Amino acid sequence: MRLLLIHADSFSFRATERAPHTPSTGTEDESASVSDCLVVFTAVEKGDAENAGETVANAKTEINKLCDELKAERVVLYPYTHLSSNLSTPLQAIEVLKKLKDALSPVDVTAAPFGWYKAFDIKCKGHPRSESLREITPFNVAKERAKKSPGKAHPVASLNQRFREIFLNLGFNEIINPSIIQDTEIYKQYGPEAPLILDRVFYLAGLPRPDIGISQSAIEQIRALVPGFDKKETLEQIFRDYKKGGIESDDFIEELVRQTGIKEEIAIRIIDEVFPGLKNLTPEPYNKTLRSHMTSLWFPLLENAQKHRPIPLRLFSIGPRFRKEQREDASHLFESTSASIVIMDDNFTLEDGEKLTTNILKGLGIDECEFRLKEVTSNYYEHGTDTEVFVKIGGKDMEIANIGFYSKNALANYNLRHRVFNLGFGVERIAMAYEKAIDMRAFVYPLLFEPEAPTDEDIASNLRPEREPSSEEGKVIAEKLIKTAMDNKDKIGPVEFLAYEGDLLDVNIKVFVYNWDEGKPMLSFAALNNIFVYDGNTYGIPLNQSNLPPQAKEVIDRGINSNITFLDLVMKGAAAELELAVQEEKEEYNTRFRIIKHPSEINLNIPSWIYNFIESHHKTIRIKGPLFFGIRAEISKE
Repeated sequence: MRLLLIHADSFSFRATERAPHTPSTGTEDESASVSDCLVVFTAVEKGDAENAGETVANAKTEINKLCDELKAERVVLYPYTHLSSNLSTPLQAIEVLKKLKDALSPVDVTAAPFGWYKAFDIKCKGHPRSESLREITPFNVAKERAKKSPGKAHPVASLNQRFREIFLNLGFNEIINPSIIQDTEIYKQYGPEAPLILDRVFYLAGLPRPDIGISQSAIEQIRALVPGFDKKETLEQIFRDYKKGGIESDDFIEELVRQTGIKEEIAIRIIDEVFPGLKNLTPEPYNKTLRSHMTSLWFPLLENAQKHRPIPLRLFSIGPRFRKEQREDASHLFESTSASIVIMDDNFTLEDGEKLTTNILKGLGIDECEFRLKEVTSNYYEHGTDTEVFVKIGGKDMEIANIGFYSKNALANYNLRHRVFNLGFGVERIAMAYEKAIDMRAFVYPLLFEPEAPTDEDIASNLRPEREPSSEEGKVIAEKLIKTAMDNKDKIGPVEFLAYEGDLLDVNIKVFVYNWDEGKPMLSFAALNNIFVYDGNTYGIPLNQSNLPPQAKEVIDRGINSNITFLDLVMKGAAAELELAVQEEKEEYNTRFRIIKHPSEINLNIPSWIYNFIESHHKTIRIKGPLFFGIRAEISKE
């Protein structure tokens, strides 16, 4: 449902002609003229009728709240299909509009007829809040939308995709390089420097599959767990098959259960208690490593590619690399992402490579970089070409890429007959430049090192009452308490007003709102405080106070309004407590609100993860102020 709400000095309409092929309400020449009113132009949309109860309740809340704030005593409901292109059927619209009119009672409501062309005149009051637009969504539909709302991509993954798009547009073909490589390849590429390079790589290791004999003692232990166990030969065959690789490790327990008929939990105990050797194995290293440079895979790949692809050859690969750093710190991780390209072309020069690098970085939005020729060249690079690329991050130079030509010796070891240019980007470092991040650990692994700070919208949307009524009567009581308090907010105390009389959980109850403070208005100004979030801080501020300090006005102008008031929270909490009082068979209920100092005193729930953020980032929660009113109830046992 969509609502266009206009606070008007006057509004009048007259039905002129019936819309063809459309069910209608009202009669020809039906008209009305209303002064000092809130005109609600309304479009009923698909889904509103199926969730009519929630849609109408939410629309009623919005309309009543605005009426209270604007002191409008009359409402005009005016069907206005032009507000939406996703309309319900006419019959559904008629049904929902009738329910909305009934729900707004006892407010003075004038409903314009549906299914008629109408002439109307309106005189808008023209104050800052005289025009507003609302989208009314049923709660369950809102939940579905939340489920379907797009998630947030990690900046490193987003940059990987941007690299792919740039490389593909430049005519490079994409390759997936393996992550595991034999250490012999490192010797072929680095020569005498290889042992130093291998000091930085992670070697792979695996647990051996031992020969397991089944002694008489082991059989006795098994029989203590499985009385009458007589499948020693079957068990021996299972262990032999496991040793030879006929049974995979993750299938071992399943095979033990299937072939011996014992229960799964007993099989696990047998492995743990009878054959402890299986859990005391020492990993045995392989000569396989996790790649520390994408280059390690380019050499064998190019050796094969030159036999089957035309030259020049332009390839790229994006993926992880693993380095055994001394430690992970603000600029080093064990695992990082490389965006690597190779160009096999005898006519390609180092100057061409620098131009290519600059163009790629400009495509990423980085306009300035610096090339620094290394004084000492790695063995796999041709002398005088090993160049580092730097950009400014946080006022400091950070290396983000390396370029150069592979050395003739390294190429010869792979029978490569053409020059090969290589460019490798460190994706995480460039992403940090984008985001102006200073610590790679917190940037790449935010939930492990430092949780991402919630936005003001995140905080505001997660504020909610600690307690709410669960019954329909309880929800009505909360609304009645709010309305009664607002209707009499300026009455001078001591005063008391009946807010609700009727059933609550099949028990008759009378609920009153009162003020005991002589000479003071029913509601102190803090009762109408709205809860705002600004720059991570949470404030309770009244909207309609003319003498607010500049800081409070800045919060209202720039912050996020949660649209939750102190009064809303207090009354919902009281209604929930009334339900509990009835369930506990109490005869009365009475609570008073004085000076509020903490969120819990007004029934405000701030999730723990938001509290943790507020405390760790030294933000503030300023939910305080005078209320000085009470709620009491007489509960009948009859």
